[in-house]
Amino acid sequence: MRLSTHVCHDGCSLRETTTKGDQIFKGCWAIKNDVCVQCPNKCSYTEHYHARKTVKVTQKKMQEVLYEIMAKYDAASKNKDDAQTKINTTADAKRFLEKALKQKSDEIKQNCTELQKICTGFNIVDELYALINILQMESSTLRNVDTKQQAEDFKRSLRDFCNQLEKDCMSTKRVPRPMNLLDTYASVPITTVQQTVARHNPTQTQYIPNTFSVNTNNSNSTDSVLRKVLNMQKRGKTSKSSDESDKSENCDCQK
Repeated sequence: MRLSTHVCHDGCSLRETTTKGDQIFKGCWAIKNDVCVQCPNKCSYTEHYHARKTVKVTQKKMQEVLYEIMAKYDAASKNKDDAQTKINTTADAKRFLEKALKQKSDEIKQNCTELQKICTGFNIVDELYALINILQMESSTLRNVDTKQQAEDFKRSLRDFCNQLEKDCMSTKRVPRPMNLLDTYASVPITTVQQTVARHNPTQTQYIPNTFSVNTNNSNSTDSVLRKVLNMQKRGKTSKSSDESDKSENCDCQK
C-alpha cells in the first residue's frame, strides 16, 4: 500500500485492489482510526492505493543531472528538426500537386473548348456536370481538410467554366453569323464585226451586219470567228474588183 510519493506498507497482505481509497484499506496494519500512521502527514486511508512499484530515492550530482537534461534537449531538438523537414517536404509536395492540378484543369478547359468548336452537336456542358457529380460523391469520403478544400476549389472552377460555356453558346445562337457573298460575275469583252458588200449588177444586194460575241476565255471560238471575218473581207474585195472591170468594159463599148 502506498501514497503517491511514499510507500506506507511494503508487501501489504490485503486483497489487491485497483480502486483508490477502497474500504479494504481500513484493515491494513498501517491504518489506525482511518488514518495512516506511516505517512509523514498522517493521510486518510482514502488517499491510498495498491501499486506494484516502489519508490526508490537516489542521489545524483548536479553535473549528471545537467547531462541528462542536455541529452533530452538534444533528442527533442532532433525530433523537432525531423518533424520540420517532414513538414517542408509535405508542403513542397502539396505545392507541386496544386500546380499539377491547376495545369490539368487548364488542359481540360482548353480541350473542352476545342471539342465544343469541332463537335457543335455534342453538349460538353452536360458531360462536365456529370463529372462534377462524380467528384462530389468521391469528395464526401475525404477526411483531410486541405484535400477537401482543394476538391471544392476544383469543382467550383469546373462549374464556373460550365457557366461560361453556356453563356458562349447562348450568345452564338442569338447572333447569326454574317453571310459571305461571293461575286462570281466576270465581264466578257464583245467584238462586233460588220461587213457591207458592194452591190452587183443588175441588182443591189446588201448583207445584213452580223454580230459575233467573242469570249476571250475560249480560244477556239475566237479563231473560228476571225477566220469568218477574213473570208468575208476577201469576198468583198473580189466583188469590188469585178464591178470596176464591168465599168471599164461598159465605157469601151460606148466609145
